[in-house]
Amino acid sequence: MGNKQYHEHELTEDWARARDASIHFGELRNHRKSTKKNDRRVSLWVACDFMDMGVMSAETIQDTDWLELVERYRAGQTRSGNPLTEGSIRKRKEALVQMLKAMQLNETLAFVQMWKEKKEVKEIRYWNLEETEAMHHHALDLAQDPKTLKLATLHFLHYHIAPRRKDSSMFKWEYIDLDEGIIQFSADKNAKRCFSFIEPRFLHVFKNFKRMLEDEGHDTTYLFPETIAGHSGTTKEILPHISDKTVYEWLIKVRNGAAPYYKGGIRKYSSHSYRHTLAMRFLNSGSTYEDVSRILGDTVATIEEHYSELVVTPSFRKAWEAAHVRATMNTTDGTAQPEWLDRFRKVRTPNHHKSLVPHSRGTD
Repeated sequence: MGNKQYHEHELTEDWARARDASIHFGELRNHRKSTKKNDRRVSLWVACDFMDMGVMSAETIQDTDWLELVERYRAGQTRSGNPLTEGSIRKRKEALVQMLKAMQLNETLAFVQMWKEKKEVKEIRYWNLEETEAMHHHALDLAQDPKTLKLATLHFLHYHIAPRRKDSSMFKWEYIDLDEGIIQFSADKNAKRCFSFIEPRFLHVFKNFKRMLEDEGHDTTYLFPETIAGHSGTTKEILPHISDKTVYEWLIKVRNGAAPYYKGGIRKYSSHSYRHTLAMRFLNSGSTYEDVSRILGDTVATIEEHYSELVVTPSFRKAWEAAHVRATMNTTDGTAQPEWLDRFRKVRTPNHHKSLVPHSRGTD
């Protein structure tokens, strides 16, 4: 939702007071920088959305007002004009809850906290092996040109460790050991340590890119310094590195440019699908949720929640066999043995996970 559609000067004194209290509440809870930013903007959105309904203060919110706002969000009847997902509505609820806690409006807090979002079907979009290799071929071609070497480097960074866009934008060279071919850094979202290796066939791309930056006199603190961004127009703030938006645009260029390299075409998934693709690649190869957690920096519980419906793990296979005893027995059908002489047979549990969706195409 665009910040330009909501303005602080619109707020009534009561809503401005509630929002300031919420921001201070977040500071007392030692919220991270990114969370503090959300404290400011999401509370503004919620306050303005209530004002558009004629609710001019947090103190006057009724349970029917909250339920009406939820339906407006679902129907796209707020300023953006776009329906919100249940997850997005939940984030607005969390912002409202923080305001109500800060203002000690316990009666209103009680019915807002009672609300639960509808369960949505999780959709994991990831590229298959053929699509990924096509993107590699395109990226290697891009690496031949100094002007597009940065795009290739960004693609291979996401292929190996798939940082969130914000982490990619401010990624530092100190996070990469070019001698050992190792990448490790702490995710900005939760400070979890992420670790991965670099495939030897792609290591030269990183080395060539750093050498080019040094030869051209760029600051090599960040992997992608602001001086190589090639901005047009104005930017909201001056950063020493590229922006989140630039990361998104570069990755989309790689994806779109790779289409001729694969006859099936590259599905137009967002840059976040690099994370899903990496996770599914590891899980389909027999890795554990803990392995994927170590690479992506998400908790094991989050990894399992997202991907458990898409793969059959060895532990699930064993549980199924325990619950279906007859399935693990050899019968005497077609033999000279008596019918009662069924024997348990040894069933090898595969040392890899089986995908529940076609592995060749991922999910649409």
